[in-house]
Amino acid sequence: MSRIPCLVMIVSLTGTANAQDITVQGYVDDFTGWAGQPLTETAPAPGHFQNALQQRLNTAYYPLPAVKVECDLRTRFIYQERLNAGGMFTSQLQGRSDLLNLNAVFVDRNDAVFLTQADRFLIDWTEGPVQLTLGRQRIAWGTNLVWNPTDLFNPFSVLDFDYEERPGVDALRAQLFTGPTSKIELACAPGKTSGERTALALVHLNARDYDFNFLAGAFQRGYIAGFSWAGQIADGGFRGETRWTGNQHAAGPGTYTGERLSYFSAALSGDYTFPNSFYIHSEVLFNGDGVSTNAGFSWAAALARGELSPARVSIYQEFAGDVSPLVRLSIFGLVNPDDGSAVVVPSLTWSVATNWDLLLIALVPEGQAAAEFSSTGPGAFARAKWSF
Repeated sequence: MSRIPCLVMIVSLTGTANAQDITVQGYVDDFTGWAGQPLTETAPAPGHFQNALQQRLNTAYYPLPAVKVECDLRTRFIYQERLNAGGMFTSQLQGRSDLLNLNAVFVDRNDAVFLTQADRFLIDWTEGPVQLTLGRQRIAWGTNLVWNPTDLFNPFSVLDFDYEERPGVDALRAQLFTGPTSKIELACAPGKTSGERTALALVHLNARDYDFNFLAGAFQRGYIAGFSWAGQIADGGFRGETRWTGNQHAAGPGTYTGERLSYFSAALSGDYTFPNSFYIHSEVLFNGDGVSTNAGFSWAAALARGELSPARVSIYQEFAGDVSPLVRLSIFGLVNPDDGSAVVVPSLTWSVATNWDLLLIALVPEGQAAAEFSSTGPGAFARAKWSF
């Protein structure tokens, strides 16, 4: 049965707390438009009007100077004709791999879903150089801005426009700060099955104005070793991530076989902002387990293995700039050079008034059947957002 125990916890805590011990913030936004495919890849009916009304409430309570209790709620009402055929959409929204059930589903119909989720639900303790965090949290170890091969706990898609916070994971995280710019981290996310567990160690160092990260551990049914860096070259950002995955079972669409799989993946990123605010950003991703043909058929297998793309090579290019202090234009593209497919995403961001923002965004795909972006339908969307 769906439940949200974090609500009970926050109510009980705030009943005896002082107002200064509690912080509450969030926003309300409405994301609406038309697309050649629905809001997620699992929904089957393309070409319909879509609307997603979302409220976010971030609450933190400080019962002691060294302790923070946090619960962030994401409430959404999503409508589209034939959105939830077979209940697939609701199942995906609930995050079936989460260890804890922190969802409450109020409406589950063929054309509408209304639910509340806690994507942050944690207790954090800091004492001297030691920090321990237990619960649903964001563990972001990647350094790149688009593709993060070393962000094993919370991979995300750059095409998910309406989730700025990015997903959380049920985990225990321990950090030991060994210096002003160095630390050691241990993080474990048990998962519901052995195929979903992740346990990793990371060492963070700084040298010559560069941040370096070294990580290793167990990931799903295999093992991981990774390295990343972030710094600057000629006042421009320069980042990179590499990952070796070993002894992992090869995956078919949603299944695993007995075949052993080891491969290497890497991503390189660079960006630069000119004095007139013009911004350029480039990234390239190499997936040693990727395919050169029919990448569109390999999405399920790639996601099951924790890969960021089914393609062997992926390219990202972005250009952006301020039209005025309140308006910013941007255009980026994702390209699969092997099968020739791509998606171009122009957008406009307008700060309408204090705490009010408007986003206009479109998707323009190109690709033959079975190509990586062949299932990405064209679309145009608008999002109005009020923050408090």
